[in-house]
Amino acid sequence: SLDPPLFRINGVPQHGGPVAPGAALTLTNPNGSGTIYYSLDGSDPRLAVPGAPPGAKTLVGEPAAKQVLIPARQIGTAWRNVGYNDPHWIEGAGGVGYERSSGYEPYLGLDVGAQMYGVNASCYLRIPFTVAAADLQNPTGLILKCRYDDGFVAWLNGVEVARDRFLGVPQWNSAAAGSRPDAEAVQLTDFDLTAHIGLLRTGDNLLAIHGLNDSPTSSDFLISAALVTAPATPPAHPNPAHGPTPYTAPIPLAQLTHIKARILDRGQWSALHEATYETAAEN
Repeated sequence: SLDPPLFRINGVPQHGGPVAPGAALTLTNPNGSGTIYYSLDGSDPRLAVPGAPPGAKTLVGEPAAKQVLIPARQIGTAWRNVGYNDPHWIEGAGGVGYERSSGYEPYLGLDVGAQMYGVNASCYLRIPFTVAAADLQNPTGLILKCRYDDGFVAWLNGVEVARDRFLGVPQWNSAAAGSRPDAEAVQLTDFDLTAHIGLLRTGDNLLAIHGLNDSPTSSDFLISAALVTAPATPPAHPNPAHGPTPYTAPIPLAQLTHIKARILDRGQWSALHEATYETAAEN
């Protein structure tokens, strides 16, 4: 429902084509709110994780595909590992939860209100992802970024790596130990997993999350997670030629340039706008 950024060359609308060397490409936001993200390396800005450190690599993005279950009984712990398969899990993508009033809708890709409200305060998430061998050659830092209402416990390849607002051993019908304000819940909160970076494997990996509401009859619920690497020495200035970056100033065009851009507003991405500009010598 969000319009994409508008492209202008020296103030004049132009969607790709020849431009004079040194022409300035300006991106504008027709929606009035949100942040423009763009890339010059062919990557989709939607795969960027807001607030990730410069030079970070996204292993799991918030829009990632996942499997979800509102448990009706104790099913053991095998679901937290790679290779577990159960056809009763719901498949979807993006943030998981529900909203009976208003506030969380922009962050929800998979609405579980019909299965969860009035039934259980617990929600299981399985988020599979792959890691290339090159990504493990020089491991540095690892960060879990999470929006959540109200608590959670997270495992990486079957090993617990983070939790908040819960003590003890989680059961199939556990609830969070207290509520979390909505204004905090929609913000991406960082959890440093650097001590667990050795759990990553070449090939298939799994991030498992036990989402916890404070009550089965709470009016809302939200779990949305991302997993990113944290480089040992972040670049001083993000380079849009190597991944998405926020737009802050006109972009000078000195060579053939292919740009992709989207707007991120309260967890919702706009449509993609992309164009190719070719510099041409002035007559």
